[in-house]
Amino acid sequence: MTVYARPSDVRLLVNTQKSETDLANLIARASARIDNMLGPQDEGELVKDLVSLMVAVRIRQSDPNSYSISGGYSETARDPVTEWKKEIDDIIDEIVTAETQEPYETVKPYATQRISQNWDEDADSSRVDYS
Repeated sequence: MTVYARPSDVRLLVNTQKSETDLANLIARASARIDNMLGPQDEGELVKDLVSLMVAVRIRQSDPNSYSISGGYSETARDPVTEWKKEIDDIIDEIVTAETQEPYETVKPYATQRISQNWDEDADSSRVDYS
């Protein structure tokens, strides 16, 4: 399995007290979800951003002491999780459209639902809905 991001990539999005090992485990699980749901991806910025955002959402929803630190998503001005989920959806759109050569609207419900369901099966205290 390919791991598509590093703990330092996630730390660019969210401040958390989670250890490097905890982050690496979350990244490995998110990377496995991507491989399982969308198939193995070429390593690159797009899939790195997708995994980093998935992990940031999960951390932000499960760690009450975490907070967003980049992307212009001030905790007081906007909800970073909502914004990150939009970015996740956009990245999935781009990946699925590139791979299927079909309009994303045709395959979005299936791809989004499968990523969401499988990621949530492992969720500790949060239920992440990427739709």
